[in-house]
Amino acid sequence: MARGYRFSMCRAVEKSTRNISFTHWKGGSDGIFVIACSRGECRLGQGNYRAEIRIKTVQRLLSEIGLESKRIELMHSSPDVTADELMQAIQEAAGRFSALGANPIRSAI
Repeated sequence: MARGYRFSMCRAVEKSTRNISFTHWKGGSDGIFVIACSRGECRLGQGNYRAEIRIKTVQRLLSEIGLESKRIELMHSSPDVTADELMQAIQEAAGRFSALGANPIRSAI
């Protein structure tokens, strides 16, 4: 995996998506890959659906300020996903983020 990547864990992705994303953009992250429960499997009921709506909102906001909306992605995952499959998904997302180039906010701060 490329150097400079970090992972942030949170319990309720629905509640923290917006705050995490803007904190990471200010910190210079090139992309954010959010992994949520499978649709219909969130123990908070509609949490993963709300997370999906929030990701789309962040994507829209990124576009409005001139950044690529592809800098944030959501993946629904189940407990059946193996560690290797999860790592492969993370590495693929990291590759897509790297292809977008450096976060322009990083140089502006």
